[in-house]
Amino acid sequence: MVAIFVAASCSSLRKLSEYPDVTAELTEELALQDDGTVPMSYDVTIPAEYRSLHTGVLIYPCVQSADSSVVVKLDSVAVDGVFNETFNDRMDVYQDKLSDGISIRYAYAPKGEPTVVALCDTLAYEPWMADATVEIDLWAESYGERTPIGHVSFPLSIILPEPEVAEPEPVFEEFSDTTALGKSRFMIGSAELESLDEDFRNAVKAALSREKIVKYSIEIEASCSPEAGEEFNNSLAQARADRLAELLENEGVARGSMTLVPVGINWNMLYSWLAANGEEKLVETLKSEEDALQRYRNFRDGNYLVWKQARQELFPDMRYSRAIINVTTLKQTN
Repeated sequence: MVAIFVAASCSSLRKLSEYPDVTAELTEELALQDDGTVPMSYDVTIPAEYRSLHTGVLIYPCVQSADSSVVVKLDSVAVDGVFNETFNDRMDVYQDKLSDGISIRYAYAPKGEPTVVALCDTLAYEPWMADATVEIDLWAESYGERTPIGHVSFPLSIILPEPEVAEPEPVFEEFSDTTALGKSRFMIGSAELESLDEDFRNAVKAALSREKIVKYSIEIEASCSPEAGEEFNNSLAQARADRLAELLENEGVARGSMTLVPVGINWNMLYSWLAANGEEKLVETLKSEEDALQRYRNFRDGNYLVWKQARQELFPDMRYSRAIINVTTLKQTN
């Protein structure tokens, strides 16, 4: 409750019904602050006619929900008064804290002019206030006798900040792809590389420098031409796979990500080459021989010209090791 006292006589209290209403209005827009509060400033205007009365003007402000189920009393404080300074600053507003509100005392307003007192309050915002109203009951009191002199109601109309539109969280899915790098050729009967061009190194770096790699694995395949026996070629294929793994490790590839697949003599490669050159019968003959060394001899002795051609064109390509890189990456899908 806020009590504002003006000067007049008690008997004049009965004349209040003839006077204009004491009014109140907001003086600025209400806006929700970052700390969750809503500063509220409003003026109470007491018409000049009240100057002739010796009475207190009681102000009962509250915030009321739309369905009237919630009522919050306001504890407003006077912060200023609009007075005429010709009375040697006697128009200052004084306020005392009471158990049930604020008592405002002030001197006479200039004759013929209303007295305006500025009040403020701070609301702790709650969602129901979006449709709430400010209700102010105004009463006059003199020597214990009270009479209503006005009621003011206005919507809170709180300006809420624009809701932030959150960017959708990125959604990622795993995608896997396989890159087969070019073959690295070896010297005959050896695990020493005949060549390892720069393209191979660049391909390795490109495959493993992608963004958002979840995992990767490298399968290293190594093969031999069929000149020697099976046991020798199996051992040689293993050595060639180890050699390429060593080179990849030097390029920064984790050894634990590599799987070595030494295939020994790549007979399927030879069979495909023979079939492409019209030697399907020779392919069937070679497949019928289980011993690898004897199979090779049958090839060499059975068709010397074809063997000679294969030795020149195919065998160097059979002495190879290659890397097959499987990379799983995250790709955004939204």
